Amino acid sequence: NVRGLLYLGPIDVDRLVLVGHNLERAADLGWTLIRPISKGILWTFLTLYKVIPNYGLVIIIFSLLVKLLLHPLTKKSYESMGKMKKLQPLMQELREKYKDDQQKLNTEMMKLYKEQGANPLGGCLPMLLQFPVFIAIYAVLGNNIEFRQAEFFWWISDLSSPDTVFIMPFTIPFYGDRLNILPLLWAASMFVQQKLMITDPKQKFMIYIMPVVLLVMFNRLASGLVLYWLMFNVLSGVHQYLMTKKQNEADAAAANGEVLAPRRNKTTKARKR
Repeated sequence: NVRGLLYLGPIDVDRLVLVGHNLERAADLGWTLIRPISKGILWTFLTLYKVIPNYGLVIIIFSLLVKLLLHPLTKKSYESMGKMKKLQPLMQELREKYKDDQQKLNTEMMKLYKEQGANPLGGCLPMLLQFPVFIAIYAVLGNNIEFRQAEFFWWISDLSSPDTVFIMPFTIPFYGDRLNILPLLWAASMFVQQKLMITDPKQKFMIYIMPVVLLVMFNRLASGLVLYWLMFNVLSGVHQYLMTKKQNEADAAAANGEVLAPRRNKTTKARKR
């Protein structure tokens, strides 16, 4: 005789824990390194849902909490981008001066960044920190019964699947035949954010390429996941706008109107003499 335990029911972590036998491991919460983040996100979602019985609102509040948590890093990132924007004239001078010597140009660029305390990669850190959260939310929404057919409002009737409003009679290569609203809103927010962030003329094409490329990927994702990233983009855009406005006002109020210290070079020394 073979004796065993058979469970027939939804993948509900709380219920699986009560059953015992480590059955909660049946809930796919992502890779080993991601699972602790997924468990934390799932616990946060379930806890907030007890107070706010709408998972769409829960996701919006969660995006706000993540934004507040990353505020110190985001602030430094925007400050770094502001410095990079002010460095554009000096960078252009270096490009013209060393246009035939790429190695010397790179050396002088790094020296300029160090002198002015700017980091060309500073704007990427908050986004990189988002990817583990992004993957964890993907696992949580797709593998837990709580989010199956969870409504938000209006056309968003299932946060665990795309928010399709229309199936087109033709298929667009890579994009598909389903028209989803949230990915389009997300792409628009990404375009605005890229417009604010990218100041280097050589990277201008990224303003148009990135939203389109990621739209293709986001069009197939759960609406709850796209909603989270959309709200994070909107909050980031507002934050960046306010910080830029504050910095511009500070620059305008400066007595000499110059915040950027001149580089020390032979020409400057000669003038001082």
